[in-house]
Amino acid sequence: MIAPIVVVAFNRPDHLQRTLSALTVSDLAAKSDICIYCDGPRNDDDIEGVAATRRVAASVSGFKSVHVVERPVNLGLSANTTSAISDVIGKYGKAVILDDDIYTAPYFLQFMNDALNLYQDDERVAQISGFTPLETDEGIPATFFLRGGDCWGWATWKRAWDCFDANAGKHLIDIYRQGLEYEFDQHDSYAFTKTLHLHNIGAVSSWDTCWHASMFLRNMYTLYPGKSLVRNIGNDGTGAHCVASTLFDGVPFDRNPVAVTRQPVTECEAARKQVEQFYRSLKKATRKMKARQRGLLSRLSPSWWAKRKERKQRRRARQGFFDPAIPSFPDWASACAAAEGYDAESITTKVVAAARMVRDGRALWERDSVLFYREEYTIPLVAALMTIAARNRGRLSVLDFGGALGSTYMQHRSLFSGLESIAWHVVEQPHFVAIGTQEFSSDVLRFWPTMDACAEQENIDVILFSGVLQYMEDPYALVGEACALDPKAILIDRTPFAQNGEKIIVQHVPEAIYKASYACRLLDREKLKAAFPPAYHCLPEFPSQVDPQGFCGFMAVRKDRE
Repeated sequence: MIAPIVVVAFNRPDHLQRTLSALTVSDLAAKSDICIYCDGPRNDDDIEGVAATRRVAASVSGFKSVHVVERPVNLGLSANTTSAISDVIGKYGKAVILDDDIYTAPYFLQFMNDALNLYQDDERVAQISGFTPLETDEGIPATFFLRGGDCWGWATWKRAWDCFDANAGKHLIDIYRQGLEYEFDQHDSYAFTKTLHLHNIGAVSSWDTCWHASMFLRNMYTLYPGKSLVRNIGNDGTGAHCVASTLFDGVPFDRNPVAVTRQPVTECEAARKQVEQFYRSLKKATRKMKARQRGLLSRLSPSWWAKRKERKQRRRARQGFFDPAIPSFPDWASACAAAEGYDAESITTKVVAAARMVRDGRALWERDSVLFYREEYTIPLVAALMTIAARNRGRLSVLDFGGALGSTYMQHRSLFSGLESIAWHVVEQPHFVAIGTQEFSSDVLRFWPTMDACAEQENIDVILFSGVLQYMEDPYALVGEACALDPKAILIDRTPFAQNGEKIIVQHVPEAIYKASYACRLLDREKLKAAFPPAYHCLPEFPSQVDPQGFCGFMAVRKDRE
């Protein structure tokens, strides 16, 4: 059976017309069913382009049959594409897939079908690619294999498509756990891991990188022709996911038949090295193009760069803690008046979204809404907690003051799993307590409005202040309140101390995390330690593993527990 063709379109009628016209040149067009999936408009500006695209789809001829699906609403590139592939492959068992801007060579369909037939039962083969990312075909065989997937004019079977997993965070976790990031990124020639992360947080739409990861992690391979059988005609600035560029224009294009013969399913080293060189050349050309754009801008506005540098310096200074140039405030009220505060809705939204990703397996842990995909542990903190657990016969109950939605516990949960029992109690602001109780509480993790409320119902071994005392109006009194609850230990972590006395500033959070500013205190070391009553012994300090120099912590242990 000749594989059906899936074409995904949106609002570019001219591109779709060129793509379909190129396909009809193939001898196999008349034997192929074609299914065109036209996405719906995003807004009023898209209506005319979408309508014209649908007219092109409805008027196409030269194929065995034509089936046009007009989406009633806009699904977006990822959903429109993946659902279209699932529909057609579910019915036919295989498919050739094209975006509306993939111009094909005359023997593209023949190559796709010959290869689909030859490797249809080989579980190691994920797909057939029409695009070959090479600057030259010198020394490259007529066909070759590379690990993973590729989606500029391609074909696959149901057995491979069933392995597709759209969970980018899960792929990142698996890649880091197996130490494959260097190999996955084509030996640092292309930022696939970064793209997966951006897709995971919704900053870009890149289902094809998830497809590549799905196949890569299963050690499955793509068959490529020695020369590309497709050209992308969408790099003209009209696409939603690419900018105007001529960087792909030099890829060799083959209008001749390609013989498909069985070969070992293993990566072609010569081709892999050339692909890496192609991607590196692409990055270099992109940097040059951006440099030219910056040069043009600077010529148009001679003072632009100076002002930009000044803004960067001011922003960098505002984000610092220990720079003497950072302005200080005479009291806490003055700093609060100059800051936006911690209870902004945008902060809660980002923190909750990140915590949900961790809960749903799309990241391993988060800190301040930033996602992480590999195991990283704060060893001094873990050592301190495990010391208390060891003295308590493997049982540990922690009150985590200001612990958000349990981020510290989630980061270290795998290490705590071997304890006889573990309970993690987070004391937070009311809106965090409400969300935490509703969405994130478990047999281990619970949320409380105050330390007293928690201590009245639970036996607490350790009270943890991690990265929180500096944001309290009176951190010294707060430590005193914690001591009054008589825990076995109090653990201070990720806390900034002034060199002499204390200093009150406003901290500006990097906008890449979220836009916010808080009143912040560089604590007085001696005053904080004096807040502990004689019943507690302060152990030696340890530096923070994740903060600037000057952040540190220590544990105060009740003397009868030493």
